This record gives sequence, structure tokens and C-alpha cells, in this order.
Amino acid sequence: MQAKTTSVAAASAAMKLKLKKHWTTGRTTSQKFNTAFLQDTNKLKNLKLALSNKFQAFHDLLNRKGTTVESNWKGIKEAITSTCHEVLGHKKHYHKEWITVDTLDKIQERRNKKAAINTSRTRAEKAKAQAEYTEVNKQVKRSIRTDKHKYVEDLAKTAEKAAREGNMRQLYDITKKISGNRRKPERPVKSKQGEVITNVEEQQNRWVEHFIELLNRPAPLNPPNIEAAPTDLSIYVGPPTIEEISMAIRQIKNQIATRRIIVEQSTEWTSSLYIKFIDYEKTFDSVDRTTLWKHLRHYGVPQKIVNIIQGSYDGLYCKIVHGGQLTKSFEVKTGVRQGCLLSPFLFLLVIDWIKKTSTSEGKHGIQWTSRMQFDDLDFAADLALLSQTQQQMQEKKNSVAAASAAVGLNIHIGKSKVLRYNTACTNPITIDGEDLENVKTFTYLDSIIDEHGGSDADVKARIGKARAAYLQLRNI
Repeated sequence: MQAKTTSVAAASAAMKLKLKKHWTTGRTTSQKFNTAFLQDTNKLKNLKLALSNKFQAFHDLLNRKGTTVESNWKGIKEAITSTCHEVLGHKKHYHKEWITVDTLDKIQERRNKKAAINTSRTRAEKAKAQAEYTEVNKQVKRSIRTDKHKYVEDLAKTAEKAAREGNMRQLYDITKKISGNRRKPERPVKSKQGEVITNVEEQQNRWVEHFIELLNRPAPLNPPNIEAAPTDLSIYVGPPTIEEISMAIRQIKNQIATRRIIVEQSTEWTSSLYIKFIDYEKTFDSVDRTTLWKHLRHYGVPQKIVNIIQGSYDGLYCKIVHGGQLTKSFEVKTGVRQGCLLSPFLFLLVIDWIKKTSTSEGKHGIQWTSRMQFDDLDFAADLALLSQTQQQMQEKKNSVAAASAAVGLNIHIGKSKVLRYNTACTNPITIDGEDLENVKTFTYLDSIIDEHGGSDADVKARIGKARAAYLQLRNI
């Protein structure tokens, strides 16, 4: 007889446990109304009728004396929210936006049939209720499949229309929605010492503390003396035309093409070239407002418009939503508003002044023609300084850093990089005594530039992005 033996090997595995977030006390989540019901014509008519009746009664109160804007607003808000609560109800966490009212009615019917099974007293009643539940359950699943198919079809048609009209934002949002991408989970809130904060109230206070420091930067030590323009500009206040939008898009492409041409010409003629990419710390949040109002007058913006803009910023307070609750308010004294349509324009005025001030004296750029020098490439806050020698680049950097500090902006040392072409010089470009990193590749305006100056690396990166985008749609 032959004995069988087995060998046992020790196995090890690395496990990572994650505790589910549990809000203890004081959480009042912001509930959304189930606006998907408005697709049903009957629900829509009921909402319009209820709103009309409430606003008719509210209109009589408006005609009384002693009413204020605040009281009127509270009345309007109460009328709208109470009506939506009565007619639409709040959106449940399990309600998908594509589920129709008919399907929700079938789901409720299935829930009733399930309750009938649990309350049956005899076997015959239970068998009958079970059969009815099975049939309704089939109808629910069939209805859900139909609703989802129609929802995806409608989204696809809307995406095709957006692509034809050139509405890339809508096309991107729809594609992201169809692909099923989800937001990343929230990270734990930590104190300044790096300790995790578990108490909700302490987390709110930490967020407030963080944003007070972020949105209230110290005033510049040496603010510039900026004189107002002798005459005011004649400002066109109409909406942007299609030609203006097309020109803005074309300027991005021109920036990328110009940068490639500069590098290729430098390589062809074996001319030394330094490109310094500038990145500012907390760009929109650091601009000194007192200096900003002077910039507006310097560029000829009428005082009346400056006063209106300044009035919208004075006494600006913010609150933070955390855990479904609003924190206490705090004042914001520096920077421009994030997401405001006016903010890019205000910031560009500051950037334009920095460029003009720092490059107006001396020749520190590259010789582009016999009479013209090229100092920089810039689009919005993406700045690329150009020079032919290390000394020229260092002097230009010092000038840009000084002009930036005068308006509250500081160059980010860790994110600002230097590309060098056709030079054996290894002397570093420094900021405040720290060396800037020399890199072989850099992404500027979402286009890769490398030490060889070609477009091969950029083409490969774009192919990779396209492949990743197509893979996101594999579940459709």
C-alpha cells in the first residue's frame, strides 16, 4: 500500500478595512424634491395649479404696507417649497431619475402584495397572494427595463445633438452620466497636527478654520502705485458672439502651435532656449482686492462699474456644507469668487499688468525677428516665460516674482518647472534661494512638450486618453 502525502504552504494576504461613515447626531441632510415626477403631465398640472393658488394669496399680502424684501422672499420661498413637498414629495435614495411614475406605482403595488403575503392567514390565501406578487414583480422588472432603455436612448440622442451643435460641456456631462462614473468617497477630516477628527461639529469648525486661512491672505508688503487711465473705455455689454467664442478657442490652438514652432526653430538653428512654466499658489484666492480695483481703473473701466463690482465683494460671507449641515458664516477678504463669470476677466487684468510691468524694461526674451523679441506665452493663468540664456531667465523670473508679490500672488516653487534646449549650462533658476526643477517633459494647455520638441509624446498621450474614454463606455 502506498501512502499519499500533501504539502501545506502558508499563505498571507493584505487586507484593508474601511468603516462605514456613521453620522451620529445633529445631521440634517438636504433633501431634494422628486422633480422626475414633472415628466408626468398630471403631476405637472397639479403643481402649476397649486403654485398659482398660493401665489394668488401671496400677491394680496404683497400689496399691504410694511412689507420688506426679506419678508417677501421668505413668503415666496415658503410657497414654492411647501407646494413641492405636497405635490412632488422628497426624492428617496433608491429613486432613479429615469424611473417613471407608472413604474413607481407598480413598485408600490408590489410592496402591497408583499405585505398581503405576510398577513395571509391560510395556505390558500398565501398561495393566491404569492401568485399575485410574482405577476406584479414581473411587471415591475419589465417596466424598469423599459424605462432604463428609453432613458439611455434619450440621453444618447441628446448627446448626438450636443455633438452636432458643438456643445462639448453637455456632451461630456451626458457621457459621464451614461458611463456610470461615481464621485470619489470623502476623505477624513484632519486637524493641523494630522489627527483624524471624528466629531461632526469639530469637523465643521476645522473646515471653517481652513477656509478662513485660505480665503483671507495677508496684504502685499509693497503694493504698487497704479494710476487710473485718463479716459474711460466704451464697454460693450451685449452677450459674446459666436465669432468671439470661436476666436477664444482658436487662440488656445494657436498657443500650442506657436510653442511647437518656437521649439522646432530653436532645435533647427541650434539656438539655446529656456522655457519656465509658472504656477501660482492659490491663484484665484490670493489676489489683493484693493489693488484689483486700481487695476480696473488703470485699464479704463468706468468708476461706476468699478463701484458696482466692489460693492458685490464688500462684506462677502461664506458658509460650508458638511455632513448635510451649513457651518457658521465667515468673511472673505481676498481673491475673486470661484465660479463667477466675472472672475477670469478680473484675474486676467492682474496677469496682464504683471506681464507688462516685468517685461517692459530690458531684453530678456528670445530674438524672433530682427526687431522683435518674444518674452512669453500665456493663456489665462498658464504662463510660459521664454529666454535664451540662464541669466536672462533668472532676471525675468525675479521681475515677474516681484510684480506678482505686489498684487498678492506667489509663485509655487514645487509646480513651476524649467525646460532647457541646446544648452550645456547647468546653473539653476532659483526662487527665494530654492532651485526650480529641470524637467524633460511638461504638460502645457493639456498638450505635452518634451526635450525633443516633437509631437510624438503628445500624440501617444492623446491616444491613451481616447482609449480610456472608450473603455468608460464599455458598460453601455
